[in-house]
Amino acid sequence: MPTACITDDALAAWAAGTATDAAVKEMTSHVGHCETCRVVLAEVARTSGERPPALSYGRYQLQEQVGAGGMGTVWAAWDPTVRRRVAVKVLHDASGDGAHRAQRFLHERQVLAGLEHPHIARLLDAGETAEGRPWFAMDFVDGQPLDVFCDARKLTTRQRLELLLPAFDAVSYAHQHLVVHRDLKPSNILVGADGQPWLVDFGIARLLEGDVGLTQTGMTPMTPAYASPEQVRREPVATTSDVYALGVVLYETLTGVSPYRVATTELEALLTAVREQNPEAPSLAIARATPQAVANRASSPERLRSELADQLDAIVLMALRKVPADRYPSVQALADDVRAALEGRPTLARRGDTAYRALSFVRRHKVSAAAVVAAVLALGAGLASTVWQARRAEQERDIAQRRFAQVRSLAHAVLFDYHDGIAVLAGSTPLRERLVKDAQGYLDGLAAETTSDRALRLELAQGFLKLGDVQGDPFGASLGDLVSAKASYLRGRALAEALVAEDPRDWEARRVVASSHEKVAAVFEVSGELTTALSEYELASRLDGALVAERPDDLDERMTFSRDELSAGQVLTQLGDVEQAARRLERALLERRSVVAQRSDRRTRRGVATVLISLADVRGEQGKPNEAITLDEEASAILTALAEEQPDDASAQRDAARGWDGLAGYYRIQAQPERAVELSHKSLAAARKAVEADPQNSVARRDLVVSLGNLGMSLGAMEGKADAELAKTETEALEVQRALAHDEPDNLQYERDLLSVLSMATAGSLDRGDFATAEARTLEHLAVAARLTAAGGMNANAQENGVMAHSSMAAVRAGQKRFDEALAENRLAIAGLDAVIAENPGLARVQVRRAYVLAKDAEFYVLIAESAPKEKRREAWLRAREAAQAAQKYAGEIEAAGHATGTLGITRKGTEEVLAKCDAALKGADQPAAKRP
Repeated sequence: MPTACITDDALAAWAAGTATDAAVKEMTSHVGHCETCRVVLAEVARTSGERPPALSYGRYQLQEQVGAGGMGTVWAAWDPTVRRRVAVKVLHDASGDGAHRAQRFLHERQVLAGLEHPHIARLLDAGETAEGRPWFAMDFVDGQPLDVFCDARKLTTRQRLELLLPAFDAVSYAHQHLVVHRDLKPSNILVGADGQPWLVDFGIARLLEGDVGLTQTGMTPMTPAYASPEQVRREPVATTSDVYALGVVLYETLTGVSPYRVATTELEALLTAVREQNPEAPSLAIARATPQAVANRASSPERLRSELADQLDAIVLMALRKVPADRYPSVQALADDVRAALEGRPTLARRGDTAYRALSFVRRHKVSAAAVVAAVLALGAGLASTVWQARRAEQERDIAQRRFAQVRSLAHAVLFDYHDGIAVLAGSTPLRERLVKDAQGYLDGLAAETTSDRALRLELAQGFLKLGDVQGDPFGASLGDLVSAKASYLRGRALAEALVAEDPRDWEARRVVASSHEKVAAVFEVSGELTTALSEYELASRLDGALVAERPDDLDERMTFSRDELSAGQVLTQLGDVEQAARRLERALLERRSVVAQRSDRRTRRGVATVLISLADVRGEQGKPNEAITLDEEASAILTALAEEQPDDASAQRDAARGWDGLAGYYRIQAQPERAVELSHKSLAAARKAVEADPQNSVARRDLVVSLGNLGMSLGAMEGKADAELAKTETEALEVQRALAHDEPDNLQYERDLLSVLSMATAGSLDRGDFATAEARTLEHLAVAARLTAAGGMNANAQENGVMAHSSMAAVRAGQKRFDEALAENRLAIAGLDAVIAENPGLARVQVRRAYVLAKDAEFYVLIAESAPKEKRREAWLRAREAAQAAQKYAGEIEAAGHATGTLGITRKGTEEVLAKCDAALKGADQPAAKRP
């Protein structure tokens, strides 16, 4: 990077386009930080009429190179769209092992896309250069490496520890999202000018769910001075490898020296030390510090040695134990000990130090230890003392076991009872996020221990299921993290299945296995993978049915079995098999009414209402609206009563709003739009109240979108529609859903929901004849569908919604009198629906959509025929008639298969009208011209 200003000759070559690529890059970097050259360059561009092309990737204008590594180069860049500085990382030119580096580069991009933490640099955008080299943009951290920052400011020991704690939290967050960093070191913990640390460079991170195979060839990527013994031995790594690396970072940050008494430039000696050399205590290592390292610390060597002795020595050395199982079980546990040391509380490291030293001695001296035991046994004179010590050890063990049982009991209460109590309170999301974090650390710590205690293993299995509920229960109070929820459910299932394999009669373990299938099915359901969800629900039903047969008096298990039947019925409804859905829901309702007759509490009454709502939906699909209204009215009455009994219970208020929405839908069908609007307003008021009380609650915000959508449909059904209120409702629904998708980019369900909201809002714009707004929304609809497709987030529902954007665009073009374009867009919709049907033949709803689009095809042909030149009019009317016949035939086939719906009724009526119009037009065209008088 040049320090002097750009010469006139070099500037002229740049402006003329004759400068080399290397020279352009060098000058671009210089211009990024030289105001004088920027002014000169602007004047040259103004007078020449052409601005020399600035090096850029996507919309990001590169300014200066700020770093380079084994995979890529990092540039400071300017984002003109939002006017802020970003960092852009681009892969080096492909050569030699370029393919391997490219794989690691793309893996880093994938890892960053899944992480959203205040102390982790976020992924902002990604793409490829014209030469095909991948790049990505992320937050720009204008900071210094951890050690440089600490030493430059001569921070105290306490300040250094407090600075590291947010970085520990960031690593722990990555672990919770199944990512091991594998390259933690001071240069990858940058500290900004505001004193906040940032975790960067996930270039060799490993996903715990399925390794991407980045270390299969050549030397394992790592920084030897910070690598764990298992990394050096090229063994599988886990979260405890990051614990070790943080131990090295702690050691150096506190002492200014490496834990290894060898030069870091001597690779073989360093690797041997990592594998075999136990580090000396940090307080003793102060003696090895250089005068400069001592000068960089706020304390004298004697005082620093005193600060580190005891607690901090024990913490660092526990993190640096050679055997992974002997270290802290998680980074969260390490952070907890650092906090305890700062607050003067006892630490896990100090309490376990004596036992660890004894275990280490036995490991190193197995023969000697055996000889000592034999000698002790032979010493009869010491028998009385030995018995006394044994009794004392037994007493201490009993005390420890009682304390452990108390801790387990408290943790169980926090996870199972406190969360459920907190979840019903408005504004509880931040507190529940902290609870999840603590519960994850607790469960991970227990799971890391191998134990033969079946009760503890069962409790762990149940704990992981509950943790999954808190993380992302799709139908309950949760934080909306479906990926983490599914991982926790599967961990719980694995633990329970191991217990069942050991004892097939273990009723509680079998119950956990069945529950895990139901919970995983729910994740699949909201993700749109309906066939997989149905299989999981049916398996859960079979398992729970067997448990009910063994214990028919267990009312809780009967409620659980009925939940499986309810869920299966709901999925069957979505798949279009309404007859089978009705049978499953009727069975669930019968079971729940039977339970309520024996135990009428809030849970069982709510359970009945839930089945009533779903069965009402099916009755509507079966063409029985009166039965549907009766069922929905009963459900709404139950849920309203429960909400009135518990005014502070957020979930009860949510249930009541759901009941009002369902009932409003049937009033719309029965041509009672005023009642529908009244109930929709009531539901919307409840949704607004929930969001105001807890603005961070994604579930509450999603409910608000649903309520807005229902109000929009109710307003649209009124005579003399309230167009202004309808337009405002559509706009608000879009704004809230866009914000959800923006705030949680990793949750692709919000993008899929955005497709649905855009579809609804576009229909409203078309209905009002606002073709400009409809076109803009349709273009956004297509863009969202393209993003989802690129991210691999499309499921059957999203594909259907994405395809129907072409149908909306066809209506826009028809409204603009561009009938040929309308027909072309409609054909794209038909082709897209054909593709969805080919992949998901059981989705009757998509078949119905196709019948509707075919009917629109016939209508567009009519419009073309009416505006065609006289000589082409007959041919156009014939095509219109053929299209109408095809639509009618297709609608008849679907009805014959038992999938009659209101949409199909509209389709058949519309095609009949088209056929009549075609016949009349063709008859007129066939009449001979009348003779003139």
